[in-house]
Amino acid sequence: MSGQTPKDHVQLVVLDSVLFGTASALDYLGLEGQVMMDKIGEGILEYCFRRGFVEQSEDPQQVMKELDSFFGENGYVGGARIGQEGELLVVTLLNWQYLGLMKRLRKDKHYLLACPFCIAGNALLRSKGHFGQVVYEELKPDGGFLRKYKMIPANASSLPESLNPPKLTDINQVKYDGTVMLGAPVFEAVEFGLARGFEYLGVQAQVLLDNVGHGIIEFLESEAQLTLAGNVTKDLETLSSFFKTGCLAEDIQLDISSSQATTTFRNYCYQPVLRMLLDEDSRLTSCPFTLAEKALLREAGLTVGESRWSILGEKDAQLSLRLSRIDEEAFDETKIGALMDKV
Repeated sequence: MSGQTPKDHVQLVVLDSVLFGTASALDYLGLEGQVMMDKIGEGILEYCFRRGFVEQSEDPQQVMKELDSFFGENGYVGGARIGQEGELLVVTLLNWQYLGLMKRLRKDKHYLLACPFCIAGNALLRSKGHFGQVVYEELKPDGGFLRKYKMIPANASSLPESLNPPKLTDINQVKYDGTVMLGAPVFEAVEFGLARGFEYLGVQAQVLLDNVGHGIIEFLESEAQLTLAGNVTKDLETLSSFFKTGCLAEDIQLDISSSQATTTFRNYCYQPVLRMLLDEDSRLTSCPFTLAEKALLREAGLTVGESRWSILGEKDAQLSLRLSRIDEEAFDETKIGALMDKV
């Protein structure tokens, strides 16, 4: 693997807020929601290949080994033991940072698998014509999480009846610590995957991304004890302070009027992803702060119109949003495309 151990880090809670928002937004799709999550996994793989974090290979076992190293170096998983038990694939993940998020999702009866390491692996399996149906899981005494999978063809006629194992493992004893630091490349890969995975939906993608923003806020309120006052200016300042503490950016400056909101990021961990997306004229971006920001603006009765990003220097960026009151602007579906982030 040609990637190097990262110097930049973000807190786990920043990544988990996006994963929770995505899983909850896609949950109503059921089994097709997992297909969508695995589309995000395709984007994670693409980012890792393009940045040289994982080397491409025709051998899926070699790619999985590279993925294990990538997520391990960035602090997301301590190790993966992969073996066979008859026809079953047996995977044990050690020091797996997804467990806290899994506990929260299951509390809300959301069972889509949103672990970035896992959905990248699912995408790899799907590319080879397979899908792993969970038939057993167990939280081991040493904290390792064991799962057994039955391999089935990855097509609509053979989708499993449920994404859940026959008996869900009790993980209530898992303690969540969102202050754990992860290497920024894992965060970048997930953010790129989110934009790529949603992109093929076209205009509808923005509606789902808006729901992701609401999920981010819900997660931060419940798991990070973020307290919002119901005043959009104060709440955006609170959100800004939280994401600075979480290391999304060294500084986040807000300038809001009745017609425009401008957000400036300095030393911005999302900027490498943003630069790549804008260079390719992608209509969607996936920064957790801006998704949550738009959700708060809409809750305050503001319509978010055209969005315009600017790259400022090596690691800085700025987002300008056109705003209007909801009651001032009639719905016009031909304008929905303007909700997409543009250069």
